[in-house]
Amino acid sequence: MSLRRRTILAALLGALGVVITTAIVLSQFTATYATSNAIRNRITPAAEAVEALVLAQVSASASLSDYVLLDRDASRKDYERQVDRAGVLLDQIVLKLDAAPEIRPLAEKSRAAQAAWMAADGTPVLAAMEAGDSAKARTITDSKTAWSTYAAMTQATQDLQDAVDDRRLSAGDTLVDFLRVLGVMLLLDSVIDDYRGLNVVVIGKSNIVGKPVANLLLDAECTVTVTHIYTQGLPDICRKADIIVEYSDNKSWSVLSNKGEGTVAVLEG
Repeated sequence: MSLRRRTILAALLGALGVVITTAIVLSQFTATYATSNAIRNRITPAAEAVEALVLAQVSASASLSDYVLLDRDASRKDYERQVDRAGVLLDQIVLKLDAAPEIRPLAEKSRAAQAAWMAADGTPVLAAMEAGDSAKARTITDSKTAWSTYAAMTQATQDLQDAVDDRRLSAGDTLVDFLRVLGVMLLLDSVIDDYRGLNVVVIGKSNIVGKPVANLLLDAECTVTVTHIYTQGLPDICRKADIIVEYSDNKSWSVLSNKGEGTVAVLEG
């Protein structure tokens, strides 16, 4: 085979490698986007139910207080309605957390805390009011036990809400993290024709950029070195690299001043 044909063949193989790497990244992005979007869509109904639960529990307490102070039957009925609604919402939340089963124990903790508050405040207050003893009802609802169980209930529900919101946000964060990886690979693809045999230094072993980029470049037949805070002689390692990828908030040591001539450097973070 002539030199010209070998050169053309090598160029075609290099271009094919870039195309394959880009295709892999894009396919992974599509899968990550679909998964993140599905989780977010499945978590959102649970988050909305938790918001309604917070309102139901607060409304139940307010209606109970109105009933004690004003002896209005409408307030008693609203208390019972809000308590029943809270129970239904807790059942719904448990069912809707199929995408995040690790949060379900927090829903059960909120249920138990609500039951404890009702046992300390709601149930004995209703009994006292039905017996015509409003003074006793006021003593019960103003007691330290009633207030502490109410505080425990609201805190348990707040913990549940925080966990659900964090889980929903983390689904979006997963997509954002992958977009960082996609950006790094597309930047490299714009300047690298053939990855095969290139020496790559990935500075930082984070799960956000470092490890995913390292794995993709390994798949592209690069020789990859992943460094971390205990790596010795980092400047010397970087000077031998064809590609440097750094994901870090601290660039004070300056990758650019320690890279070799012709090295492609991508600083992300």
